[in-house]
Amino acid sequence: MGASVTNAAGAFWHRQRYALAAALLGAIFFVLLYGVRVLDPTNTAWILNLGGDPSQHYLGWEFYRQSEVHLPYLGMSYATVYPYRTSIIYTDSIPLLALIFKALSPLLPEPFQYLGIWGLFCFMAQGFFAQKITWRISGAESRGEWTRLGTVLSALLFLLYPVLTVRMFGHTALAGNWLILMGIWLWLCCGNSLPGACAWWGLMGVLCVGVHQYYLPMLGILAVGYAVCRIMKGKGPALALLPILSYCVCALAELFVLGAFGGNFSDEAATGWNAGADPLNLFVPGLADSWEVDIYMGLGCVLACALAVCLGLFLLFRKKAVRGGCRHWPWILSAGVITFLGLLAAASSSITIGGVHLVDLPVPGPVQALWEMFHVCGRIGWLPGYLLVALACGILLRLGGRLGVAGLAVCILVQGVWKSGQLESKYLQFHDAQQYVYESALQDGAWDRIAQSGQFEHLAFSSYLVDVPEYWSLVNYAVQNHWTTNCFYLAHIQTDLMENTLEGDLNTLSADTLYVFLERSELNQYYLAGQLHFYRIDGILVGSVDPLPLPEAALEPAKMNLSRCSSPEGQKTVVAEDQITILPGEMLISDEWKLNPSTYIVTIHGENLDHSYVHSGYENNEEEWVDQDIVFLTGNAEEISFQMSVGEVTNLWNVQIHTLDDTPVILTGIDISVAV
Repeated sequence: MGASVTNAAGAFWHRQRYALAAALLGAIFFVLLYGVRVLDPTNTAWILNLGGDPSQHYLGWEFYRQSEVHLPYLGMSYATVYPYRTSIIYTDSIPLLALIFKALSPLLPEPFQYLGIWGLFCFMAQGFFAQKITWRISGAESRGEWTRLGTVLSALLFLLYPVLTVRMFGHTALAGNWLILMGIWLWLCCGNSLPGACAWWGLMGVLCVGVHQYYLPMLGILAVGYAVCRIMKGKGPALALLPILSYCVCALAELFVLGAFGGNFSDEAATGWNAGADPLNLFVPGLADSWEVDIYMGLGCVLACALAVCLGLFLLFRKKAVRGGCRHWPWILSAGVITFLGLLAAASSSITIGGVHLVDLPVPGPVQALWEMFHVCGRIGWLPGYLLVALACGILLRLGGRLGVAGLAVCILVQGVWKSGQLESKYLQFHDAQQYVYESALQDGAWDRIAQSGQFEHLAFSSYLVDVPEYWSLVNYAVQNHWTTNCFYLAHIQTDLMENTLEGDLNTLSADTLYVFLERSELNQYYLAGQLHFYRIDGILVGSVDPLPLPEAALEPAKMNLSRCSSPEGQKTVVAEDQITILPGEMLISDEWKLNPSTYIVTIHGENLDHSYVHSGYENNEEEWVDQDIVFLTGNAEEISFQMSVGEVTNLWNVQIHTLDDTPVILTGIDISVAV
């Protein structure tokens, strides 16, 4: 028995030695680029220092880990947006890993992060499946050792594909590009056994949902390509269509179990069709509206595609094309279908090619509603990009022999040089020792005393402000103390509903909740005076129903964050955090606030303010701008203050400051208080 197991293992290693070598290449690439400290599951400092999406992924997992489980929604967290529920899907925490590690949670240390392990796996799987694909397309099984080694070398081109390193430890779940390569491998290699095909494509549905939903349409398009190929080969409709059904059923079942359809605050159509990609951007840089929809594959990958086309045409004209071309037509046509559908889906219904808008496609309502779930649809352009690179590598090795291997090496070198700036930046960032030392914004010892008192179980924000520096420190504070929070940065969030809910929570105050008032919400101190005791710790205003053994904060005006101010497009006024200089003939627009019915006093501080004039107003549904009547209280070079009244809840209120003449106006602060 032992001998047979050993022999089977030996046979496996022998069969997969080239793919495993490519996986090892991926591991080496990862460690050289990111180092080994990210692999320490107890080191979370580097994630918290990155902030934004990485902190969302890690802290979303920690809240889910601490949350109770209620059937049938295994992926639902009841601590992330307490007292409501939200799915682990909407914190982009790689749900499949979150489920596995939650089951193992009693055995795991605290804190625990799996993003580093996930990153290493992604690079290894990227190399593994890249080699497998190139091996199949190149026909390396029946060719010489140079071609076989070339399939391992080709993995480097896939490891240098832009999306992988752009997303890794940014939007980390979306760095699972190996799912696309695995899907291409299934399209090429999945056999003619109906149970086997259904099992493989069902597994793909589970993996896509378990990593990130954006892979669902990409792998769905590959499943369609698989069906086209099988129909053209005369395999019958069952082998073509049932694997697609298996893919959809398994994906939907997992979405249900994870709670995708049963959570609160998730908006499945956040921004609609406004983030499509230009198909030519695959080959031509600079055509993307933003980095989110930049699908340029890189100079080396473009060169590989060009060399493959030139080599194919040369051999065709020389009548040296590979024999048996007719048997390749199912693959050629299905590859064309995959590429066309991928680029069409990535472009959205508004087709722009080469920067020129061509047409708006009529899209049936149900199709558009479904598609708007993937509002940054430009990402789907990753699929045709990877497919074209795979075909290019395979053709170079299949038709070029040693010359093809040399050409591939040149393409890898070109891609590496083109990408060197970004790689250097990543290397310096993740090899900086300071990246692994976290300094919370909460330095005052009062935070520890509050936590140790046992008085609180919940941390409640009074407004949805997830883009301020203190936010992630406060959320991490709640996680460390096993508290819940009522406000979290979710994917596809209904912001208006969240804002209204947070404000509504202030109508019923609880003694076991520590309330936090950040920036634009500090005016609540006026409305809740007498209901809460207020304290300022590390500059952060907090409130509690019962008094704390701390000095209470005096009632004071709320201060605007100057860095959130702006000037109209084309103007040269420079906005900074502590001072703004408004140039002659220009204007400044303050941050937008939500104000409750009351009378307010606004005070502007600075220099040369007597060379300016001020407007106060807001936007509403009927008009772009409603100018308010204001009463000036003071006005001199250093200070202007005025009073204005709001009769109903006013959204998007702001102040506009214009220069009067050729004298620049310097702004150092804007304060708002409630007239008492």
